[in-house]
This record gives sequence, C-alpha cells and structure tokens, in this order.
Amino acid sequence: MPQEEGSGASLNVVRNDGLARELLDEMWKEIQEDRTGQHPSVTDLIGCLTKSYYDTEETNTLEHNDKTKMFFLIGLGLERALLVKRKETPVAGVTDGIYWHVDSIDQGLLEVKSTRANPKRIEGGDWNERWMRQIKSYLKGVGETHADFAIVYIIQAQLDAYRLTFSQFEIDTHWEWMKVRRDVWVKAKADKKSPKAFHWNEKWECDECPYKVLCELKASMGE
Repeated sequence: MPQEEGSGASLNVVRNDGLARELLDEMWKEIQEDRTGQHPSVTDLIGCLTKSYYDTEETNTLEHNDKTKMFFLIGLGLERALLVKRKETPVAGVTDGIYWHVDSIDQGLLEVKSTRANPKRIEGGDWNERWMRQIKSYLKGVGETHADFAIVYIIQAQLDAYRLTFSQFEIDTHWEWMKVRRDVWVKAKADKKSPKAFHWNEKWECDECPYKVLCELKASMGE
C-alpha cells in the first residue's frame, strides 16, 4: 500500500513572538505621520480631552498597546488601499484654530472607516457617535453639508457606502460644541494642567485607557 505524502513527518511549530513584535513595530513606524504643531485637531477634541492632553504632551513616552496598534494598522491600511485612486488632492486645513485632515475630496468629501461591528447596527440607525462628530467637523472645514461614508466590515468581509446629509444648523451647533472643547484644551495646555478627570469624556473611553489610574488619583484630589 503506497505511503501518503508527508506520512511519518513531524512538523515542529514554535511561536516567534520576537518576530511578531518586530513586524508590528515596523508597520507602526511606517504609518506614523508628523503632525507636530497641528493641535488641537478634530481627533483631539471629539474624544476624551484628558487623554488627548496627555497624548500630545512632548514629554509623553507612553506607547499604545499592541491591540490599539493593530486597530490603527488595519484601519489605515484599508483606507490607503481603498483610496489609492482618490488621494490626488491631499486635504488638510484649520478652522477656528482646529486642525483637520480628511480622507479625500477628489469627488466630494469621502471618509472611510473599518469596524468589527455588525452591519445591522448601521442599518438600524445606530451610528457611531464619534464618527458623526468627526464627519460634521470635516464638513464644517470644507464648507459642505453632505459627505460619502464608506464602511469596511472586517468580520463580515463587507463594504458598504452611504451618503450622509446634515442641516447647516446641525453642523453649526456641533461646531459650537467643538469650540467649547477647543477652549478647554488650549487653556489646559497653557496652564500645563490636564482637563478635569472624568469630566470631558464618555464613560466607555476609560476602558483600557493607559491614563485611567492617573485620572483616578487626580479625581481623588479633586482635580
């Protein structure tokens, strides 16, 4: 009876964690952009102000954990792959002292996101609030009221695109909210004192936040 291919062979598999970290670090360095002096930005202001304060401190040497790096790598990698034909006009600007960088305006404002969430959430109208804050800020920057929004659903291997339209009133109201946060952020930097802990954030943003212990300490001191 003929022997099957590979019969009797023993495959030796050993995890190479050192190589995995080396590759992750190499990819992370590849996607980094120098935005020195471009603060506060839209992304600084739409999330926790305390975290963005610490993140943008020149003395901050804290690195993102591996999971966070992977989320960034997946998102930016997909964005670059999808927008290779729509990046002819790099767009960045500053409005009322707030810096912004959009994915593409070659054929109108286009934002690309990736998510592990179920598409049914979007179909049911449950849009990510951070995404909405971001897109309304970009619309204020470029002077439009509508944008195209592409979402890559990673787990389902699905790509959907949507046209989002807001009233000018809604965009302007959101921008007033942004300017309040801008003022808090700028004052914190000028005073060299972080914004009040657990005051300028959503509760879920504390999950896995590297500054949580520091915020708890400051909160216990009334800061």
